[in-house]
Amino acid sequence: MIENTCMAANSGANGDGGLTATIDRIFVCCPAGAVTGGPELLHQLVDALRKLGHDAFISYYPFDKPALCPQAYRHYDTAQAPVEDAANSLVIVPELGVYLLRKLRRAQGAIWWLSVDNYAGATGSSLMRDWFNLTRRFASGKWQPRAALKGYRHFVQSHYAALFLAEAGIASSHLSDYLGAAHIVDKSHNPLQRRDLIAYNPRKGMAVTRALIAGNPQFQFQPIENMSAGQVSALLATARIYIDFGNHPGKDRMPREAAMAGCCIITGRRGSAKFDEDIAIDASYKLDERAAGFRSAFTALVGDIFSDFSRHQRRFRIYRDVIRQEPARFQLETRALFGNRLAAPAALPDDLPCDETSSSPSPVEALKGLVPAWDRRQPNKQMFR
Repeated sequence: MIENTCMAANSGANGDGGLTATIDRIFVCCPAGAVTGGPELLHQLVDALRKLGHDAFISYYPFDKPALCPQAYRHYDTAQAPVEDAANSLVIVPELGVYLLRKLRRAQGAIWWLSVDNYAGATGSSLMRDWFNLTRRFASGKWQPRAALKGYRHFVQSHYAALFLAEAGIASSHLSDYLGAAHIVDKSHNPLQRRDLIAYNPRKGMAVTRALIAGNPQFQFQPIENMSAGQVSALLATARIYIDFGNHPGKDRMPREAAMAGCCIITGRRGSAKFDEDIAIDASYKLDERAAGFRSAFTALVGDIFSDFSRHQRRFRIYRDVIRQEPARFQLETRALFGNRLAAPAALPDDLPCDETSSSPSPVEALKGLVPAWDRRQPNKQMFR
């Protein structure tokens, strides 16, 4: 049983948003059949909660249709159950499932903001398309203004989302994520011969990427598409650069996967990419595509990376250290928010993997400062006990 002890400290500006009753069961809602970054986070949360002794379940929606756990997520401990609309239930939905909370009559609701832009259907490709998507979501009842959401608990995966809510006077609690085992291993020292190759995701920022490809015929660009997870890993382990000029609606996974594979990362400055808390790379690798001289700056940066790759790759060590710490950070955040129902809480390991050549703090030392700078609540004060 979890009792809320921290309602006022974590409510919205108007005092709303706190849990007011004990919680016995937690239901995390996930779109059925989806195999992308967001749904994996939802499975990770259920897995973490169950490891802490909670009665937590994954609930696939639409609720009126049968669904099975995707094969890619079956290694997580995610028992499946339909949502129970009871006073002792907590129902957590991703931001795209906010409309599901309106159906609740007794259960308490929480929103986990895995993205910001996706909530309004914004892609950044064109204002007209974004406006059309927002209008369609509003007409279908799947979008509400932030002011209408103050009565719920809010978790955020990114600093970008925390600021988005703060602008509307809504307090939030950080609940991040982590890369799967296949990508968390540092491959920056892999023995494979790297090539002067620029990898990119064709679903992210293609208007900018297309212009860069056209303006730089001397460089080889490789789209990441129609590939298995193993093929993606193999590509990133041989490329020198990964670029992403998309809208970065949340703390995206692909830049982190590319960094762990040993690539140098070049991004734009939109969305979460603006913030060091979300993409912890030097500002010189974040290029504003709207600035004068953007294309020439990109060409010069790529050329310098290709000519002195080892020096540039070393500048991403801190980012890789941060990514390696994410599984432990997620455990700490989940434990701090929901509490540990097990008699003997698991201790943090003393030997988290670390790049011994890195000048950044060791992961264990860095864990002491895991609560983000923008969230000054006591890290060990549980919201729900």
